[in-house]
Amino acid sequence: MGMRRDAAWLKRQRITSIHNMLQGVGDVSLMMFLSNCEYVHGLNPKTTRRYLKVLENLGHIFVDEKADLVREVVLEPRLPEPDEKEDV
Repeated sequence: MGMRRDAAWLKRQRITSIHNMLQGVGDVSLMMFLSNCEYVHGLNPKTTRRYLKVLENLGHIFVDEKADLVREVVLEPRLPEPDEKEDV
C-alpha cells in the first residue's frame, strides 16, 4: 500500500515545515516570515497565518502581530520537587 499524499497530508507537511523553520531561531519578524513562507512554499500570507494559528493554539509558538513577532515556545524541563518520587 502506498503512502497517502492527499490535501490533508500536504497541509500537515507544510505546518510541520513551518514549525521546523521556527525552531531554535529566536524572535522572527512576522512580515519577514510570511514572505519567506510565500517564497519557500508558495503559500499566501492568509494561509500561512492560519497555519501559524494552529501552531500557536498547540502551544508551540507565540505570535504578536502588533510587535511583528513570531517566537518558538520552549518549555523548560520541570525538575521534580524534593518530596516527589522519581520513576526509576
